[in-house]
Amino acid sequence: YNVEQYLRRCIDSLLAQTYTNIEIVLVDDGSPDNCGDICDEYAQTDARIKVIHKKNCGLSAARNSGIEAVSGEWVAFIDSDDWLETDAIEYLMGLTDGERIEMVMAGYNMVNDNSSWCPCVNTQKREVLSRDAALNEMFRPKDYPYLGYVAGKLYRTDLLKNGNKRFDESLFYHEDRLFCVCCTQRSGLYDTPRFQLLSAQG
Repeated sequence: YNVEQYLRRCIDSLLAQTYTNIEIVLVDDGSPDNCGDICDEYAQTDARIKVIHKKNCGLSAARNSGIEAVSGEWVAFIDSDDWLETDAIEYLMGLTDGERIEMVMAGYNMVNDNSSWCPCVNTQKREVLSRDAALNEMFRPKDYPYLGYVAGKLYRTDLLKNGNKRFDESLFYHEDRLFCVCCTQRSGLYDTPRFQLLSAQG
């Protein structure tokens, strides 16, 4: 919504992924700028892109629309002012193999408009965590690198769809924190929810 100055960089980073078997769902939440036109322009150039135009209802409703539209085995949420390193999805997908993993969590960097980098989360960990340990990593005190955002994660699609995990559309702040907690609740898919935590550079 209203982020045309960043949107092309975001979409270009998705199209440049070394893991190419992806679908890209772009949700135009009734943006008053040129975001909708930019989305449609990209959809004309790559068959992997699907565009949803909807009346403005907020971030939570937009993400829920995306959940309904996806068909892949895993879901990642990318904010329109974010971008991914070219090997990000390939690396994260490699951590899902051979384990009963429900969520993969990665680190991130923050970059301001003058390209100054701040390596906010580099946990130097790579391990499978229980539900309680995963929550502990996500919600440490605020002076600790914070992993409670929805970005920088992979979620099993069947966990979201069959487990009815959705964003609370009545919330306009901290909706991602609640969503992350909900996704750690027992889903019935596996006996014990498990989460893969790793360090990442962005």
